[in-house]
Amino acid sequence: MYRFLHPLFGEYQIRLRGEGVLPFLYRLSADGVLFWRVRREEDGAVLLRTSLSCAEGLFAGAKEAGLEAELLRRRGLPFLFARYRKRPGLLVGMFLGLALLFWAELFVWKVSVNGNILLTDEEVVEALADCGVRVGSYIPDIPILRVQNEFLLHFRDVSSIAINVKGTHIEVELLERTHAPEIDPNDGVCDLVASEDGIVLSVDVAAGTALVRPGDVVTAGQTLVSGYTVDGRGVYRLHHARGSVKAQTYERCSFVIPLERTVKHYTGRTEKKTTLTLLGKRLDLFRTEECRFDSFDTTVEEETVLLFGIAETPIRSTSVTYAEYTPETVTVTPEQAQREAEEAFRAWLERQTDEVLESTSSISFDEIQNACILDAEITFRKELTVDSPLTPGETPPEGLTPSVT
Repeated sequence: MYRFLHPLFGEYQIRLRGEGVLPFLYRLSADGVLFWRVRREEDGAVLLRTSLSCAEGLFAGAKEAGLEAELLRRRGLPFLFARYRKRPGLLVGMFLGLALLFWAELFVWKVSVNGNILLTDEEVVEALADCGVRVGSYIPDIPILRVQNEFLLHFRDVSSIAINVKGTHIEVELLERTHAPEIDPNDGVCDLVASEDGIVLSVDVAAGTALVRPGDVVTAGQTLVSGYTVDGRGVYRLHHARGSVKAQTYERCSFVIPLERTVKHYTGRTEKKTTLTLLGKRLDLFRTEECRFDSFDTTVEEETVLLFGIAETPIRSTSVTYAEYTPETVTVTPEQAQREAEEAFRAWLERQTDEVLESTSSISFDEIQNACILDAEITFRKELTVDSPLTPGETPPEGLTPSVT
């Protein structure tokens, strides 16, 4: 504790030289003179620190003992005030700053949200602001219970909310409702139909009756596996058809690479504008946010202003940096455009989740568009089945053979 109080109320760092330093220190300790951080140097001198109230007695005692006492350093608020006593404006500004900081402790500096999954932080913060809790709100006047009730009325998917005030921060803990899973009225009564055109490669049925076999050509919407089954006595039964039908599908795509394009040439000139927000109130440091550049890119950085680099303040800094560029029209060779088209096609193939069985491509140049065009045909191996609700009472499909499911 004293480690922090001594620098606050003022302390001296002193070097003692001469014969009998150690007996002198024992005598000081017996007389109740406070000193600390005693360290012996290589030449025999002793370094120590003492308070303002004890320094006079220490210097007087050292003189009587025939010791050399050298003052090395003084620090603390008393010396700081003495240094700036002829500059009262600086001291007044410091006290006003401290007073402003303590005054700001009565307002909300930050709102954080925990426990939300369905709702975003932005939605929660906006709803709290509508209820009267936002950055800059006067903490003693926040009706926490009323805000919690209004929030629950606004969001039916939230079962509980707890608003905790921790200093200048508002921490919001949410518990979202867990809804019972929806019951599918068609569960167990469903066909599997084709999602698109294709040629069947394999059929694997877990429940229901297969209506296609490998090699069949199917169209989008065609029934692949029926939810109907028929037993050996000719009795029809309804099921939720389950299974897998893999099919070969085809897709065409094109990639157009212009031979002329506009690129950005950055000049290296930048312009930065900063806006400060104090307790939710915006303080414009510039009269206008317009940039003097004709063509530019922008980057935005937001951060909390820190006091001495460690302590948070209620001030948010938003900096917008404008980077100037000049648009230039460049022309690429047909060979370079072809390479770019091929790279784009390969990147597209790598993003596909279905198995690619075969792909072919051709390059052409369109003089009207002044572009290189890559036309591609791709053969995929895809899962083709999607559920299709089956209404009881519908006529069973023809050709069902007795089976056991």
